[in-house]
Amino acid sequence: MARNGSAPTVTHMHDLAHAAGVSPATVSRVFNPATVHLVKAATRQRVVRLAQELGYTPNRSASALSSGITRSIALVFPHTTHFTESTFDVNVLTHTVAALQPAGFDVKVHFLPPRPGRVDISQLAAHLAVDGLIFAGIPRAYQLTQLTMPQAPRVVMLSSYKLAHVAAVDADNKAAGKRAADYFIACGHTALGMLTGPADSQNAIDRTAGFRAAVRSANLPQRNRWFAPCDYGIDDGEAAARKLLGRTARPTALFCASDEIALGALRAIRALGLDCPDDVSLIGFDNAQATAHTTPPLTTFAQNFDVMVPAAIELLLAQLNGGGGCARHTFAAQLIERASVARRT
Repeated sequence: MARNGSAPTVTHMHDLAHAAGVSPATVSRVFNPATVHLVKAATRQRVVRLAQELGYTPNRSASALSSGITRSIALVFPHTTHFTESTFDVNVLTHTVAALQPAGFDVKVHFLPPRPGRVDISQLAAHLAVDGLIFAGIPRAYQLTQLTMPQAPRVVMLSSYKLAHVAAVDADNKAAGKRAADYFIACGHTALGMLTGPADSQNAIDRTAGFRAAVRSANLPQRNRWFAPCDYGIDDGEAAARKLLGRTARPTALFCASDEIALGALRAIRALGLDCPDDVSLIGFDNAQATAHTTPPLTTFAQNFDVMVPAAIELLLAQLNGGGGCARHTFAAQLIERASVARRT
């Protein structure tokens, strides 16, 4: 069979090795993420170029059986009923697939059980038949078993709670919470509240801690009833905001731990006959596409998924290649100023 009218298609590793002038073992190393670093760059490039020209595709099933390497990564999310609402979940998924597929990796998406409990990482990796796992947005209620075995799967925590000796990538959530409070205060607000998100979400905990710290530093009162937990969902945000804002004494500025919560809060403000931003100003988190098109457009924080997700993948691939360790990277979230925060005198 000819390919584009020229060279015949190569289906066997030995044929590609012969064409490239290397041993079959070298070809095997090139297409194995755990050993590709052992091959000189020039040789690796020649093998890959010839594989593309000759239409060679590694037999993943055979390779997995012989080497234990599947070239598959699992992207693990907590159980949620709000996946399609979540800007975070959708962004992490799309950026992960975009980064890993060109590198020849399959991406498996897995949701943890609805009832949180202990999760054995090695058993999960074996069950999913993957080389490594990226845990995204995992709350503390899921007790992930530590990695101590020499052949334990490679793991990165992305915007999740931290495990000792495990690589992690996250936004600087405390700094974002502080920035939200400082922005409200700079706009003249002195009555600040927050819809804090789930009580076991490390992201929400850190955003709340930063927000509260800034309120304390400004010597403003912190009324506990103005800090309300809720799930990451539009309906959850609306219900929490209705309860919080339905009181006579209410905050004039409300920071929401996610944009979904903020969208629900915006619905609650209207249902209560109030105005945003004049009666209640809002700041969200995640820069969901919808936030630029609400009335008013929502001020929010943008996480740099273009950097965070590739950073997590780089750490994971480094581990697969025998390095990586437990490095941790934190990235600033950017405040996107729109029209949902009023300036008060």
